This record gives sequence, structure tokens and C-alpha cells, in this order.
Amino acid sequence: MEHYSCRDKMKKAKKLKNKKKSKQQIKRRLGLIKVLLYIFVICFAIYGVKMYINKYAGPGTYNVAKKLAKVKLEMPTAIPTTIPPTTFVEEIPSGFCLRVPVIFYHHIEPIDQAKIEGHAQLTVDTSNFENQMKYLSDNGYTSYFAEDLANALINNQSLPGKPVVITVDDGYSDFFSYGFPIIQKYNIKTSLFIPTGLIGVAGYMTWDNIRNMERSGVVNSYNHTWSHYSMGTNDDTKIEQEIQAAKFQLIDQLGKANDIFAYPYGTTSPEAINALQNKGFRAAFTTIPGYYQCDSYILKLRRTRIGNASLSVYGL
Repeated sequence: MEHYSCRDKMKKAKKLKNKKKSKQQIKRRLGLIKVLLYIFVICFAIYGVKMYINKYAGPGTYNVAKKLAKVKLEMPTAIPTTIPPTTFVEEIPSGFCLRVPVIFYHHIEPIDQAKIEGHAQLTVDTSNFENQMKYLSDNGYTSYFAEDLANALINNQSLPGKPVVITVDDGYSDFFSYGFPIIQKYNIKTSLFIPTGLIGVAGYMTWDNIRNMERSGVVNSYNHTWSHYSMGTNDDTKIEQEIQAAKFQLIDQLGKANDIFAYPYGTTSPEAINALQNKGFRAAFTTIPGYYQCDSYILKLRRTRIGNASLSVYGL
């Protein structure tokens, strides 16, 4: 009896040991499950934050913030200066050329309001702007986007009708308030050149404003640097940073590639042209007046500034 009793005790001890071991294994598994759940919660939280940012701060903000952090640009403070009126004698350069007036504006608002705000010299009065757009519509002009002109020059093709390209620089909020309803009314395609770092600053449009205009089908937006930086310098690094930062943000905010550019202040340099070529830009616009656009200077295309007069005064 003692022999079997001893065996029973050994079996019992073994069972207790196995039971204890089993409990330890369960605890370890539970611990592992807790760790996995913890990791899942963290990942879900990070994903939720990204989704929140994308929803409420604009598409791609999370990604563009990481990209912009790499280029280390300071918050822009540039304020565009007055551009003096320019007279010119039309010349027809060599290469494939099209006579396509590219006209440009800055502020569109009541001139009395512009005087109070201190930028009347860069403003076309709302009523004058409407008369100008009506003039284009009544006189058989066909409006094209900046990229349409670039494509025509690259492919050596004409633009049907009486082509004209309307451009508006710098992204001021008054264009959304006053200009946009007018171009919608007359179905005039308009190209915006946007210094992306200034969007959302007081006096400038918001990304929601720009997205709403783009959805209308009469507005496209293009690169005008990050901070409205003058490209007439030889600072290769700064020039590249300004171009790239704006390109990143336009892609992230508007969801499309962008390879058309306009030089802030109309200033350019060999360094700026090289940077644009290296980054795959197909066309760029100056403020050199003239109506002939040629493939031989596709990165220095002509634009003519419009003031408070009939478009017939400008040769249209």
C-alpha cells in the first residue's frame, strides 16, 4: 500500500507541476496578446491622427509636413511689390511661335477698397474686370489654361479660335470673392500662380477656396514658389527648395502633378532655369510683355500686365 501511495503522491505532484506550468504558459500568452493589442491600439491611433489631419487640415498635410521639414524653409513673409507699367515693341523670335496673349492680374476688388488696403496700384476694379471678361466673350476669344499653351508649343500645334490665357498671381483672397464669380459667369478659364506657403495667411485664399474653384472646371493652379521668392539670385539650394516645397504642397493639397511655373516679380536667372529643367518643368512665365510665345524660350514665356482700361487698349 505504501508503494502505491507513494506513486499516487508522485502523480499528484506531477499534475500540480503541470498545472502550474500550464498557468504560466497561459499568463505568457495573455501577456503576448496584451502587447499585440497595445501595438494595434497605437497603430490605430496614429492612423486616426493621420486621417484627422487629412480631413480637417487638407489632403496630404501629414506627408507634406515631413517633406517640407527636409527642405527647412522658414515661414514666408514676402509681400509682392509694385510692378511698373511697361511699353513694348512686338518682336517675332525664331522657332515655333504662336500669337497667344497671356495677360496677368494680381488683385481684383473695388478700387476704393484697394486704396484703403494700400494696393490700388496692383488692383483691377471689379467692374472693369467684368467688362474685360465680357469683352473676351463678346469678341470670340477662347480661353486656355497655361498648360494648354505649353502643350501646344511642345507639340508644335496651334490653339483653335482666338486664344488667350488669363493668369492671376499670388493667391489673394479678393480673387475668390470678386474675380471667381465673374470668370464663372463668362466661363473664362483662369490659371492661378500660387506661392503655397502664403495660402491660409490673412489676405490670401485658403486651400478650401482653391479646391472649390478647381472643382468648377474654370480654374487651374500652378507653382509660384513657396514664399514668393525672387528667382533672380544665384543661390542654387534656395531656388531648388522654393520650387520643390511648392511642388510638394500643390500635389498634396490638389492631388495632381504640377510642371508649369511663373517667376515671382518676373525675375529669373540661369540657376532658376536650370533648376526648373532638372525638376521636369515644361514651361515658365515671366512678366516680359509680348504676345508671341515660342518654343525657343518656353521657360521664359511672355505675359502682359493688365490695368483698369479696356482690353482693346492692350491690342486684344
